Order: sequence, then structure tokens, then C-alpha cells
Amino acid sequence: MCSVTERFRDFSLDFRGDVSQLSVGAMFRSYFDSETVEAKCEHCEAASALLETQLSEAPRLLVLHLKRFVPNMEKQCYEKQHQAVHIPYTLNVGSLLGKGEATGSSPARLPARPLASSASPGGAPAEEADPEPVAYKLRAVVAHEGLTPRSGHYVCYAESSKGEWFLYDDSRVKQYARGEEKPTPNAGDDP
Repeated sequence: MCSVTERFRDFSLDFRGDVSQLSVGAMFRSYFDSETVEAKCEHCEAASALLETQLSEAPRLLVLHLKRFVPNMEKQCYEKQHQAVHIPYTLNVGSLLGKGEATGSSPARLPARPLASSASPGGAPAEEADPEPVAYKLRAVVAHEGLTPRSGHYVCYAESSKGEWFLYDDSRVKQYARGEEKPTPNAGDDP
């Protein structure tokens, strides 16, 4: 059996076309579902491989990229997915992975940049698994405001070390008052 190990600094999460309301937790959990992929092994000549993704070490900072821009291979362009996504203020990765490790196969994942030229990523050895459950607090969201990848612009919602939320929109900064509803990106935004 051949094994390849790669290190990632962020996780690119897929949208499922058949779901109208998604959650970051469910998207993160499905990232770790096993799947069979077409791959030619140089060592054993196998035509397919079982892709299993594991979190070997909890990162200090968790960066999640929601892949709202999906390639349309027929038109050779990207189209934006507009489904609403629930983003919790606390994401308990330990409980998500503990409950989701044996849930079966998910639909095939797209590469992070499917229309870009392909390059071989370098690998790095995995470290031992961290047995402690890890929870992450939401600190910032970068959102795309616009209907298509070719229109609109990006804004950032961020929480200060004092717990105050700000909206950064080009040269404009808006502070949310205490008690004012905390920001949540619109259904068409790219959190």
C-alpha cells in the first residue's frame, strides 16, 4: 500500500448543490470523508486510490475557505454558489471529527483551483494526532459581495481583541455598537 502525506495551512470546503441551507460544521466534517479517486500509482500500477484525510495536528489558527466559485467546464468560467451558510461563533473541531469519521463517502471534491494549471504539491510527514478536542472562536470573515466572480468586491468582518466587531469595506470602517446584532454575511456572500 502506498501512502502520500501533504500539509495544508487552510481547508477548502465544497458546496453541495442539493442542499439549500449549509453549515460550516457539516462542510468541514465532509472534508474528512473518505472517497475513491482515479489515480495511477507509479509503484503498484493501481488505477484508483482511497483518499483519506486526517487532521494530524490542530492548527493554532483555523482558516476555512468556502469554495463558492465553482468551475463550469463547458463555459470555461467560474460560477458563484449563492446558498446560505450557517457560520457558528465557536467551531468545536474535536466533536465534529469524532462524530463524522465513519459517516461514509461524500460526493467527489473539486481541486482548490480546477481551472488553474496543474502542479505537483510537495509532501511533508504527518505528526502524531492531537487527542485533545479543539474549539475555534470566529475572529474574521472575508466575504465577496456580488453576483458573479467577475463583479463585486471583498469586505472583511473582524473582531478586535476587546470583542468589538468591525466591517472593513475599502476605505470605510464601521464599528458595530455593543448589543447591535453581530455581522453575518448575506446568503450570496463568500464567507
